[in-house]
Amino acid sequence: MKRKTELKYDLVDVGALSMGLQQFETNNILVGSDDNNIYQVSLHSNNEATSNIVTTFTGHEGPIYSIDLHPGDHNNTANFSHLFISSSADWTTRLWTKTQSDAPLATFDANEDYVYCSKWCPTNASVIACGDGSGHLDIWDFNKDLEVPKYKYQLEKDVINKLSWSQDGKRLAVGDSTGKITILGL
Repeated sequence: MKRKTELKYDLVDVGALSMGLQQFETNNILVGSDDNNIYQVSLHSNNEATSNIVTTFTGHEGPIYSIDLHPGDHNNTANFSHLFISSSADWTTRLWTKTQSDAPLATFDANEDYVYCSKWCPTNASVIACGDGSGHLDIWDFNKDLEVPKYKYQLEKDVINKLSWSQDGKRLAVGDSTGKITILGL
């Protein structure tokens, strides 16, 4: 991925650390980078003389380790496809809208170390899970509180680096830096 430098018109490489793709999207992806930014990238940009970056989201103060797009409203009562979350080495998870790139809608900073992974619950669109480098797993419910997580679990002291919800939203697989996977019933 290339981006234009601010002082010149040269294109420079951007180090991609994470990506998020909306279901059924065929052209645009979100890319979390090592320069603390999130980029909306056009996949079908054929012009090598220009950047394929459509929008830059700024606000994190560390590399972006995960991006997850809103899973959608299963009751079809509202469209939340413009929302996404990101997690970073700045110890935060942030809530964004694709329509506002200069600042996140909300910042969740209850973690105790780098946040390596954050994931939306597939069946409850107001619930996310966040795992950090000290083995803390936070479950947030935006309908209940935006200041503190609804549940806070201390797993092993190993780094939580991957999270995956079951399709029914009742279980959460938690992967750590030792290769162990813990399945939690929620």
